[in-house]
Amino acid sequence: MPAGQDFPAFPYAPYGVQQDFMQSLYSCLQEGGIGLFESPTGTGKTLSLLCSVLQWLQDANNAAAADVPQGDLMPANEAEPDWMRQQATEHVQQANACRAAKQILLDMTQKRAESHFGRRHRPSAKSPHQGAVDSGDVCGDPDDENFLLDDAGGQASMRSLLNNSDASSSDSDTAQESVPPSRKRIQVFFCSRTHSQLSQVMAEVGRTPFKESLSFVPLGSRKALCINAGVQKLGTVARMNERCLELQKPKAKKRDSTGDRKQTSKSSPGCPYLKASSKRAQQLKEEMLKEVLDVEDLAARGQQHRSCPYYATRHALPEADVVLLPYSSLTTQASREAVGINLQGAVVIVDEAHNLVDAVGSAHSAQVSLSQLQASEAQLAAYLTHFRQRLSPSNTQQLNILVLVVTLLAKVLLKPAAAQQSRLDSTAAASSTCSIQLLNHFLFEHGLDNINMFRIVRFMKESKLLFKVSGHYEHQLTKAARCPAPFSTQTPQVCIPAIDEEGSGLSALHATVAFIGALTDDAADGRILIDLQQGTLKYLLLNPAAHFAQVVEETHALVLASGTLSPLPLLQRQLFPHHPLSRLHTFTCGHVVPASRLLLLPLPCGPTGLGLDLRHATRSRPGMMDELGRLLMNICQAVPQGVVAFAPSFAYIAQLHQHWQASGLWDRLSAKKVTFVEPRTAAAVATCLQEYSAAALATAAPPASGWAGQSGALLLCVVGGRLSEGINFGDGLGRAVVMLGLPFPNPMDIELKEHMRYLDGLSATPATSSEAQVSARSQQTAGQQYYEELCMKAVNQCIGRVIRHQNDWAAVLLADARWSQSVDSHGRGSSSLLNQLPAWMLPHLADFGPLPPLGCPLLVRPARDARREAAILFNSPTQTYLDVPARFCRDMALTRGLSVQNKTSSPAKDSAKSSVETGLKLFSDGKFRDALQYFESAMQAGPSDDEARAALYNSACAHAKLKQWQPATDAVRKAVNDYQLRLTVAIKDADLEQLRETREWLDALDTMRGGLSSRSVAGLRAEAKAPFRLARILTFQGLFAGAAIGLVISSTRLFAALTGQAGAPDTIETARNFGINLVGAVLLAFLLRRDLTSQSKDRRTVEREEAFARLQVSIGDRVLP
Repeated sequence: MPAGQDFPAFPYAPYGVQQDFMQSLYSCLQEGGIGLFESPTGTGKTLSLLCSVLQWLQDANNAAAADVPQGDLMPANEAEPDWMRQQATEHVQQANACRAAKQILLDMTQKRAESHFGRRHRPSAKSPHQGAVDSGDVCGDPDDENFLLDDAGGQASMRSLLNNSDASSSDSDTAQESVPPSRKRIQVFFCSRTHSQLSQVMAEVGRTPFKESLSFVPLGSRKALCINAGVQKLGTVARMNERCLELQKPKAKKRDSTGDRKQTSKSSPGCPYLKASSKRAQQLKEEMLKEVLDVEDLAARGQQHRSCPYYATRHALPEADVVLLPYSSLTTQASREAVGINLQGAVVIVDEAHNLVDAVGSAHSAQVSLSQLQASEAQLAAYLTHFRQRLSPSNTQQLNILVLVVTLLAKVLLKPAAAQQSRLDSTAAASSTCSIQLLNHFLFEHGLDNINMFRIVRFMKESKLLFKVSGHYEHQLTKAARCPAPFSTQTPQVCIPAIDEEGSGLSALHATVAFIGALTDDAADGRILIDLQQGTLKYLLLNPAAHFAQVVEETHALVLASGTLSPLPLLQRQLFPHHPLSRLHTFTCGHVVPASRLLLLPLPCGPTGLGLDLRHATRSRPGMMDELGRLLMNICQAVPQGVVAFAPSFAYIAQLHQHWQASGLWDRLSAKKVTFVEPRTAAAVATCLQEYSAAALATAAPPASGWAGQSGALLLCVVGGRLSEGINFGDGLGRAVVMLGLPFPNPMDIELKEHMRYLDGLSATPATSSEAQVSARSQQTAGQQYYEELCMKAVNQCIGRVIRHQNDWAAVLLADARWSQSVDSHGRGSSSLLNQLPAWMLPHLADFGPLPPLGCPLLVRPARDARREAAILFNSPTQTYLDVPARFCRDMALTRGLSVQNKTSSPAKDSAKSSVETGLKLFSDGKFRDALQYFESAMQAGPSDDEARAALYNSACAHAKLKQWQPATDAVRKAVNDYQLRLTVAIKDADLEQLRETREWLDALDTMRGGLSSRSVAGLRAEAKAPFRLARILTFQGLFAGAAIGLVISSTRLFAALTGQAGAPDTIETARNFGINLVGAVLLAFLLRRDLTSQSKDRRTVEREEAFARLQVSIGDRVLP
């Protein structure tokens, strides 16, 4: 293994963490296998990756070229590694097999060409379609031959070879995509998520000497590399692929009157860039191999040479040392084969790998809607009708079966929900309109079990059905728009089916073909989600490892790297279940930032001491939202420049925003910092981020509304939103990042529940994977671990937005009481949540020492030392901080390990009002005994009625917090009887909740003269169970009275009409009014009786509970209250 000086390509002296990273990666590549490398953003991860990987590649190439032992790279008794010799042997065998197969196909083609392509198309009488072609009518079908399905089962290859004999090699896609020659050296495939990230990688390569000694080829889709304007304007990748392949085919040959093909003078013009001279194509290829070009540079060079850069990369691929590609090209076998990637013995580096599992899952999942199925069915039926006389018998048969499959799938979504629900498998999870079914059960249930799906998929691939049928559909639409008259006599609903935008053309067939292909997956690896409300069928992949296994098996080394891969067990379980984590090469790099510049701090409570219970059921309580607002207000006062807060969802942010606006907290936040909320639309995100950056860094002039008095900015973001990943909140853009709660996914989500059930099923089968067993960590099942790890993965992405380089500084604040359950008595992480944070952050966890019961040691600090302590923590000029209001000063320290002793002096003789206010501050701080002294002092200072009422009531609350039930009860009784405190206040106060359940309280209720007897109190408690019932009763009573009056009046008028009295109203109209009043009165009477009965029942229940609470129980000689 090389020492530090053996990485000479590193452009400057590496930090210790960078040196360790490169040495560990070099060792992993030398040994082979799987490596998981975690390096925080700002530590030069990409450059360290490149220098280590390319140094190893260069050493391996040099050793192989010299044909001598590689020292540290291989054992001394071997000339070259076994995997290299095996790779070379396999390439030789593959090339020989390809040459033999091609010769056989050529021989067969020469013998069968006449019979297969000549005589079969010589009918004795012309069909209507042929007549249109021969007549040369502009609205005929001269190009139908281009849309005719290739014959499956080997005939496709023969047709392709025959076409190749008629056209130049540049016209043929088969020639362009032939098997590449065997590699002479090891290849490295460097993958990242997007082309822009790969462009950054290429820029880093340009800083190293490897740009001269190694060759680099970027791979991209036609969307990124195509330079044909006519193809580019099609927009979607699928349409561009289809058009590109069409341009490479020879023009369809017309037939003469005998049915024989006419020999044309030249083939289709095709793509001018693909038909470029071999000299220009070779020049473009050589420039690509000699220089470091990204896809944008390559497209520009293609324009310059007027040669196709897409196929230039394909030709250069076998000769490249390093291939750069988005990892969407790596996730499926079909995409690897389409590009020509051979992973045997290669090294695969996946940067930004935290999204790799999602990419594999989305690539192999499939969803199709009812409209898309119906559109596909119509297109297939129209195609079959149009080409029935020209299709081979086997193609006709398979096409009919495919139409049947699509029809049966559409019928699934047309079934009533009740019928669908009654047929669910016993292991399936379901709701009223959404259900999950096992794959085999789905096939049996809907009559698809007797159809060979594998044969259907093979037929669609070999016949190129996707592009042929959709191309014919688009061609028919174009002809209908150009020549509507001839089509009016045909059946347009068959030839040109009406299809909406969602299911139009190629997209509908793509979705249908993808879903049918998913039905061939292993039954244990996925489920079928049937959503009758949305009208969709979805194949949900539960085991991405099954589709990623080929990559793992073929490569010499597979390295996943990212700034945040944690939690690693989740990644291992999803991609490498048969490789225990202990057998993987893992490396977690520390950060280059000094310890004094980062603070990781859990916040279990808010500024008033209220515990931050941010579970879904409690986070929307008004008191909890107020506490979060006060928390952010304090953070904004303590932290300069930018503060970024992440909430679990857009809905919760909207709820907080609305509540804070109503309470005035939003105005207070806006007065301190310019406030922003992440928009839902992608177009508005960039504008929001730009405005936030300007406000946080104060680089822009204040808007017309003014920023007077504001310092920095506050940005509310959504976990999993566009601002939670890939955005740089370094330096002043993110001096603090605040997690408001824990973003656990919805536990009722049907896909999540099925995934958890699947993982629990694996853990019940020990032979499947030893890593899937129930974790020793708090005895969680595999499904529960997965649920928790999904949450922590989202948290890690959010908090990784800050600390982007060595000189950066920030605080990471975790606002939720559940974080405190992960801290032991010494302030260190002890359980699952904190241990799943990035390992490089854990050393920065604040060491509080023993915390006070309600201590929150960051947000508030002693005003006298606030500026000095802020400077110690953040290494920032002290003048950037503002003093915190005195009412918030308690138990706070901004530096780790700083303990603040706020000694409470004895209450001095003061006015009753000031004593009550001081007591309230102490009460909010959790100092209940000290607060009692001030409340008692207030009662001795000659208080007014209002002051005495406040002192007594708050002393009752303090006694209740200390579990002193009798003094608390006496204080409430005195406040009610002597100072007109309303008893309802005490009944509804959360601070007295435990007091109201005690015997002392129940006994004292009858002695309180607050205008309520114990029966009245029971009535209030009963009404609290149904808060809107009393309003309904009053409403129903009023409406019933009105209906009764109307009934009496209409009865009198009806009697007059029936007896024929003079001036009597119309009988029919009067009878109708009488009926309406009668029905209304009966309905209102029923509703009123229902609510009165419920009210009486609840009141009796409350009275019985209170009576039982007063009973005494005798156990031996003891009497228990």
